[in-house]
Amino acid sequence: MDSDFLMILFLCLFLVLFLITIVSFAVEIQHKKRDIQRLKKTIAELEKKLNQKHYRQDHRVEFTSKKCTFEIIRIGNQIFQQSERKQGQGDALDISRSGLKLLCRYDLPVRKKIILQLKFHVNNKPFVLTGKIVRKEETLEQVAYGIQFIGNDEKLLQQLAQQLQKVEVTKVKQKEMRKSVEREENREPNHAVEN
Repeated sequence: MDSDFLMILFLCLFLVLFLITIVSFAVEIQHKKRDIQRLKKTIAELEKKLNQKHYRQDHRVEFTSKKCTFEIIRIGNQIFQQSERKQGQGDALDISRSGLKLLCRYDLPVRKKIILQLKFHVNNKPFVLTGKIVRKEETLEQVAYGIQFIGNDEKLLQQLAQQLQKVEVTKVKQKEMRKSVEREENREPNHAVEN
């Protein structure tokens, strides 16, 4: 009988230890799940900051007047079909591979998330890109919007960057040429040395 009692006691003790181990593993799993959720949130925040940093750091090419047409694809949660989209026109004052500054007459409600389809040309090459309004600056007659490109094909953005680089190279060459002409015009004529 003593051996039966010891066997039952041993089994009960083993069962208690087994249950304690299972409970501690369950608690550990819950802690790990919370850690994973926290890390996912941190990663999402860091990715957002990184995207914003790249958006502001991309080299911008300035234009005096680059015609740009746009269609409003979405305002908040309301998505417009092709036939329902409001259209507008403005000028792109600067363009980079990550966005542009759009000057137009339209006063759009930027507090609502507005998604635009933008159409413009760089070096006679057409571009159709999607962007969201991230900033608004009002002047007396017009409104300037900071547009961040979103959801576009990376290959298309690379082509835009290449065209913008060509524009920049052309601008630098033209500037150097003007300086050279100015120096030539300002140079004094050579006088013959008298004996």
